[in-house]
Amino acid sequence: MVLLFIVQKHVTKMVEQQSVNFLVAGDFSPYGRLQNLINNKSFDNLFSSVKPVVNSHDTFVVNFETVVKADDNSLIKKIGAHLSTNENAIEALKWLGVNVVTLANNHFMDYGQSAAENTQRKLGKAGIQYVGTGENLKDAQRFLELDIKGRRITIINACEHEFSVAGSDQFGCNPIDSIELYYQVKEAKQVSDNVICILHGGNEHYQLPSPRMKQLYRFLIDAGADAVINHHQHCFSGYEVYKGKPIFYGLGNFCFDSASDNKYRHKTWNYGYMVSIHLNSEEVSFELIPYEQCWEKPGTFIYQDDADVMKFQKSIEHLNDVIKDDKQLAEEYRKMAYSRKDLVYGGFKPYTNRILKSLNARGVFPSFIDKRRLTLIKAFLDCESHHDVLMYNLSADDLSSKPKI
Repeated sequence: MVLLFIVQKHVTKMVEQQSVNFLVAGDFSPYGRLQNLINNKSFDNLFSSVKPVVNSHDTFVVNFETVVKADDNSLIKKIGAHLSTNENAIEALKWLGVNVVTLANNHFMDYGQSAAENTQRKLGKAGIQYVGTGENLKDAQRFLELDIKGRRITIINACEHEFSVAGSDQFGCNPIDSIELYYQVKEAKQVSDNVICILHGGNEHYQLPSPRMKQLYRFLIDAGADAVINHHQHCFSGYEVYKGKPIFYGLGNFCFDSASDNKYRHKTWNYGYMVSIHLNSEEVSFELIPYEQCWEKPGTFIYQDDADVMKFQKSIEHLNDVIKDDKQLAEEYRKMAYSRKDLVYGGFKPYTNRILKSLNARGVFPSFIDKRRLTLIKAFLDCESHHDVLMYNLSADDLSSKPKI
């Protein structure tokens, strides 16, 4: 018998209606060993401990961080990996009991609009609902309304601006925009008993939110959201209860194999948790369900050992302590940002070739980023008006020519 470990629980009062059990997980992206087992339809080997938990819930939401390629794919230009899978991945989710996927993430447009639309068609054919994308920005901002046991629950899904977001006349994902999200929550609240925001953002491999994320996610609670849930960082983070409503700052990978045996497999990549939210007539409660994923073998495996649960709980308590302390949270973010200084500065250096970058790192070639240039870069990024002009030009279709006005 599979045990469901209740690691954390919080209860707040709600208006009277029937109970709904709502399960949310992080990033699902078939790759390597994971894709091989999915192709062999070895679903039970991957999710045997997860399925009984799913069966005890009314709805299961997973972030589908990949696409099912089409015949006429168009590989987009971006920084980072291009992720793709096949229809077997959707069959695996269907077998597991996933009935909703979030699509607003930084990989949904990796192979262009054709692959994205093909993915939507395949999900629809499998009876899996989706949210977070659309033909244009207005369409992508549409939220998903679910009627479960007489409760109207709305999901709003958005992601940070990273290669996949929609435009006024451009297919893509719903971008995180504080003003737009405020109005989306307000609109959804008018027609829903509960509003859940599921966002995709944060700094990869960093187990804490930025101070900006904490401010924004609290703002969404102020706007009327009943829960805010985040993923993307490839590691789990902590949570807080703000004005009686939970904010989960990072679920970690749900089932996401690493690109190689050693490059990504480490103590943060391979561990995460699902959030089980219970909505009923008198209370909202939640539980964290921790697991190990794609470490020694592909798949997601809920903890069966009390020692593993206690270790996880200790990590969560530490993260929660940092999150509740604004000063400590800012200091941890400062240290992380400083450790990535060379990475972000590298984007402004003239060297893009791997060999030239290596020579520059060794001091053979100068950096060309002196104090005056740093001041100029700061002005462009710090001032909203300068930043707008910079981003307009960087977003132009042809960076070598003058953007059309």
